[in-house]
Amino acid sequence: MRIKWLSYSLEIEQDSVVHVQQDRSPFQVDFEGFRSKLLVNKQQLNTWQQMTLEKIYQSSKCNFEELKQYLKDSPFASILRTKFGRISRQDQLRVIKDLAILSDVDVIHLKEPSRFFLDYDIDQFTFGLDRPCVIESIQHCRFKSSSWRVGIDGSINLQKCLPESIEDLVYFDSKCRFQAQLLQEDQQTCMKIGNLNFPLDSEQLSQLMGLMNQDLVIALNAQDFEVSKKQKSGFLKINIIKQSFRCGKWLQSLEVHDQILTRSSNSRSRTPFLYLRPDLRSSWIFSADSRKLVYPSSPAE
Repeated sequence: MRIKWLSYSLEIEQDSVVHVQQDRSPFQVDFEGFRSKLLVNKQQLNTWQQMTLEKIYQSSKCNFEELKQYLKDSPFASILRTKFGRISRQDQLRVIKDLAILSDVDVIHLKEPSRFFLDYDIDQFTFGLDRPCVIESIQHCRFKSSSWRVGIDGSINLQKCLPESIEDLVYFDSKCRFQAQLLQEDQQTCMKIGNLNFPLDSEQLSQLMGLMNQDLVIALNAQDFEVSKKQKSGFLKINIIKQSFRCGKWLQSLEVHDQILTRSSNSRSRTPFLYLRPDLRSSWIFSADSRKLVYPSSPAE
């Protein structure tokens, strides 16, 4: 199975999630070796909006007995006469996944899905697929589920690479950049991000010891912070600027050193603040001088 875009050609595997970064409309990706695909774009979503779930499932052309058996234990069994546009965005993605299974398509093709769904929900959707998915977007790749990025600079295997320099960040994630230092203060080693001093535990310190007193840039997004509702060692109290309910999730906006980060949560915070600390498992740290990646120390094999 292969996709072609401009002069680039990429062989993709059964569980591949390929992000194709376009620079203008109309988008065009050619598929080779696929019998069928499920296209999800603005026009298709608008069509589904006014259809009942029953009609959408019937459009799969699956025979009646198989469809009846499939829907028997479905969470949508009791609301099949509800219109697609009336259910949550997460449930809409579940219906789309069901439709791909029932139609037995070879690939799912999403065009600008972030216009309609939260990136977190798209990630959960694509992580759970048992077939390839191709995502086209003008935006930089922001999905942790992506295994390949294809753009004007060629294709990058995101599963086997880390950004080598600060400039490469746009090809791998939409993380924010923060000036940082590791400093010794009051017999405690801290990661200083702006006016925030995050105390490091022994495990964190052992990983970062070689970076003491250097000028650093740490790349993080909201999901790269460990979160606690109660005070814990190493966590700092960060005020929630705003909470909004969107697409079945609570979006919580927090200000970290003059940058606004928005994270998704299944529940509303009962307090106007949360306790956070950087999660080194998701963080990338660069030397401010050389602009090269210094943590993790080497790309994943």
